[in-house]
Amino acid sequence: MSIDSIDYRYHAVGQGLFASGALVERGPMRARFRWVYDCGTVSGNQLVIDGINDMASLNDSRQRLDLVTISHFDKDHISGLAELLGHFPVDTLMLPYATLAARLALAFAQGVTSSDPVFRLFADPVGYIRALDGGRRIGRILFVPPSDGEAVPPPPDAPEEMPGIDGEEGDFELRLDTEALGDTEAPELMIDGDADQSPRAELLRRGGRLRVEGLWEFVPYNNADLLPPDLEDFARAVGILREELLAAAAAWRAGQGTPGSVHTAVATLKLCYDARFGSDAVARNLISLFLYAGPLPGLRLHDGNSLVAYQPGNHRHWDHPRRVAQLFSGDGYLDSRERLDALVRHFSEVRIDRVGIFQVMHHGAGRNWHKGVAGRLAPLISVFSSDPERGNTYHPKADVLRDFWSYGPTQVDLRSSLHVEVG
Repeated sequence: MSIDSIDYRYHAVGQGLFASGALVERGPMRARFRWVYDCGTVSGNQLVIDGINDMASLNDSRQRLDLVTISHFDKDHISGLAELLGHFPVDTLMLPYATLAARLALAFAQGVTSSDPVFRLFADPVGYIRALDGGRRIGRILFVPPSDGEAVPPPPDAPEEMPGIDGEEGDFELRLDTEALGDTEAPELMIDGDADQSPRAELLRRGGRLRVEGLWEFVPYNNADLLPPDLEDFARAVGILREELLAAAAAWRAGQGTPGSVHTAVATLKLCYDARFGSDAVARNLISLFLYAGPLPGLRLHDGNSLVAYQPGNHRHWDHPRRVAQLFSGDGYLDSRERLDALVRHFSEVRIDRVGIFQVMHHGAGRNWHKGVAGRLAPLISVFSSDPERGNTYHPKADVLRDFWSYGPTQVDLRSSLHVEVG
């Protein structure tokens, strides 16, 4: 089985991230499988809307997304999710599994209060997604559990063993290894007796991956186990108030709004969080879902494996038959050799050697990086999606940029997008 090309896009959203991709064939139905990684910005949501319109312009008679991945819950990665779901039906929405305590800590670290509508995404993610316009058009919500270092994905050339998911005629078939939410995970996701509602929530098996027939694979990596042990004190406080929070989720799902009790419970937890962490957002980005997207042995491109990168007024070309995969990091941490080693062990050296495009962690922030990351991953293109002129961030940092200087550093910002064609 073959396709003609792969289409990668990093949309111009300024301080944020919105990336999309497609497996493309020539003819009236060009895009046979389409995916998105993150969809958000803090530089103005019209930028996200423009990116959605740009993505919709790709010739595709289905006008649907097969996979949407949300790396974590920061506003600049999720602010466009409602618009995206309102525009496209989505077969699978994938996001990292994290405990209720971890999600609430993330909300407090960002200054999200219980009166903010997006607070519900942190407290009750399944209910929030179901309530969005287009939320009921999602086929499944897939949570990726923390990667434990032991259950690792099989190699890219492992035999196909996972069940298929029926799609529309002409679609490529997505295969993934899932299981039902257990008695531990469901309460942490504020789910109580509604597991069969649409879209259903499922859990990817540890070490699981998603395969598009024999052509392509998506391999997630959730490093949530790296959260600091300090969170345990806060988790105990969350456990004490769990019943009040579950009652609030039930009220939300019944369309009764946010009851006063949730404000009281959250205010109590916020005091506990502030007493423990103060203004230091210690756990803020330690939950971020890395995602490898790359070819399987069955992939045969029409014109071979070359990369052409287009930006306004500029284009670059590489003839490289192996390095056509992509590695997304969201706002993840690779700030030590140990964390980088853990990531490489999970994905395997085989996959790392295939990475041609790397989305640099946290827009090029210094605290998410250590010297030598670039040389270990050695991509052809290193993408910095940020607004360098934004006064309170100044991403990317000079030291990070210097580390990636020999690996195709590419700025995507308010005005410059990136379009890469592989084929």
